Amino acid sequence: MVSMQGSTSVGADHHSIEQISRRGQTCTLLIQAIRSVLAQLREALELVSDAQYTTRPVGNFDSSIGGHVRHCLDHIASICSAQSADTLDYDLRERGTAVECDRSCALREIDRLSRALEHWNDENADRGIRLAVTLSGDGARAMVDSTLGRELAFVHSHTIHHNATIASMARTLGAALPDRFGYAPATLAYLRQNACAPSPSSA
Repeated sequence: MVSMQGSTSVGADHHSIEQISRRGQTCTLLIQAIRSVLAQLREALELVSDAQYTTRPVGNFDSSIGGHVRHCLDHIASICSAQSADTLDYDLRERGTAVECDRSCALREIDRLSRALEHWNDENADRGIRLAVTLSGDGARAMVDSTLGRELAFVHSHTIHHNATIASMARTLGAALPDRFGYAPATLAYLRQNACAPSPSSA
């Protein structure tokens, strides 16, 4: 069972952690969280120009914003396809697709995936699934046991990670993004609970 946790005093070790996910609610909470970060990504991409979307390299990043968008949307597409499958493989994805090169196509894909996620139900979270993993550049592979809930949690974290990278790239290119776009939920919770604390150097 995957649980999401919150705290009445985030960042303070002496305070107990309050469980906010009960059995039968986990999947709903995870889906809501993924759709939320998708909506944040969509909002950010509306503020990025077509040229900024495909520019590469960007500062120290060899890739483009579009490449990161395509990568994280591919992962969400994989978990959507796994709802009724026995195995999940994030490495079965296409590179250089229209999503990577066309910002309007990426916006449409975000909308499609957000709609697809609406069809999940809470019974899915505990269902076991076999995860295929590529271990090295020579193609070595392994299969491990997981659950759909655990993989939804991973996809949520993975999308936030790439949103943070996209934020850094977009600002390097001069785009004005929404405040705190790409921040991790734990960081946002910490900042809310410590309003006078300086912003962390890393989200």
